[in-house]
Amino acid sequence: MEQKKRIVITGITGIIGRQTAGVLNAAGYEVYGLSRSPTRDVKGLHEQINVVQWGVDGDTSWHRVFEGAFAVINLAGENIASGRWSKRRKELVLQSRLDGIAMCRQAIDSVSEKPQLFVHGSAIGYYGIHPGLVPDENGMVGDGFLASVCREVEQAVHQTINTRIAILRTGIVLSAKAGALPAITAPMRFGIGGYPGNGKQFLSWIHVHDAANAILHLLDYNKEVPVWNLTAPESVTMKELVRLAAKLKNAKIVLPVPAPALYLLNGKQMVDETLLASQQVIPRALLDSGFNYSFPDLKSALTDCFSG
Repeated sequence: MEQKKRIVITGITGIIGRQTAGVLNAAGYEVYGLSRSPTRDVKGLHEQINVVQWGVDGDTSWHRVFEGAFAVINLAGENIASGRWSKRRKELVLQSRLDGIAMCRQAIDSVSEKPQLFVHGSAIGYYGIHPGLVPDENGMVGDGFLASVCREVEQAVHQTINTRIAILRTGIVLSAKAGALPAITAPMRFGIGGYPGNGKQFLSWIHVHDAANAILHLLDYNKEVPVWNLTAPESVTMKELVRLAAKLKNAKIVLPVPAPALYLLNGKQMVDETLLASQQVIPRALLDSGFNYSFPDLKSALTDCFSG
């Protein structure tokens, strides 16, 4: 009987990590997740997914799961939307990602049989706040805090040796359980919805199911592709997303939320680089590689998210 290929996932408790773990397990991979709190984080994961503790000072026993692994998928990092962007929080956003990469590189260096592939989760924030149409993965790095984080983190990934690299620049992930969508739709329980600013900013998004299956796709893809944009084929405006969500949720009133009000709640820089940022990113590598989306358009994606 052929031995299962082992995949190691950091950030397995995140929105993409959990979905990817389930998809890879169903596809026949042996999945290991690294967690700082494995007893807590196994909840909701399939019983065949192994969760190992990492991040304890001086403990390198977790390095063993890297030995002979087919791929390491690094999704670890502080959530950029978990609080106002104070100086301390911005340092944490960057350093948490650099620390995760350094720990993975240390583990890769320590084992005899290196993983064949190191997949790192970056973001389309790499391209900046208003880059216009980004036709493929060769787009230039943009300006702003998130772009600088993506640039520095991706540079750190490329310092990994003896292992092939694949970087995922992921858009807004749509899921009923976590991420941006529950926050957007929460007021719709009371029949009202709101979009930030004038709503004309473009969003590049992807359904969480397609994000996980795209990762499965690139693991099976036999050509070397160093960067993948993980977005749906179509971008939509924020107003279009909120109005369609409101229609599906039977919310009758949809109003703009003025930028100054958002600045008071979250700070200007965070709002400008997230809620008001406009990005139209084409997933050229996925399209050229023949990836089949289950939810290529916004209506099908939202309908699925709201069906549960």
